[in-house]
Amino acid sequence: MHFNPFHTSSQIISGMVSVGSHTQFQLSVVYASNSANDRKELWEFIGKIAPPANIPWAIVGDFNCCRFASDKIGGSPLTQSALFDFNNMIFVNSLLDLHSIGSKFTWFNQRPDNPIHIKLDRVLVNDCWLKAFPESYYSLQSPSTSDHCPIIIHSGTLD
Repeated sequence: MHFNPFHTSSQIISGMVSVGSHTQFQLSVVYASNSANDRKELWEFIGKIAPPANIPWAIVGDFNCCRFASDKIGGSPLTQSALFDFNNMIFVNSLLDLHSIGSKFTWFNQRPDNPIHIKLDRVLVNDCWLKAFPESYYSLQSPSTSDHCPIIIHSGTLD
């Protein structure tokens, strides 16, 4: 496996992955800021680094926000305006949620008195990814030393 990074910022590393003679793809790994304004900059940057439509693309990581109000239990309820920017970035870049197995929620605040569970981590892919790796999915592992669930992408063809 070879990873050739070509875009980096404080919130994302993106590059091309090649594995033997298999289809090359762009992989972007995200660790989004807690700041909504910083995340807006990330959403714009993602649009700038999007590959051509014929290149498979996966974006994986901690987006520090979720897509739907049902992606959170506990704490303050989410508003549609809080979800808009992330969902708009997904729509504008023609991305889809990759199928997952495991826990619905990927982060837990570790507080028994006021527990919050939320889906902050995910894998987004473009249509070309689904054509190149139609059997792909990701699994969410049990957290060990982190308060987030680790993600493993399964290609279906390279497993």
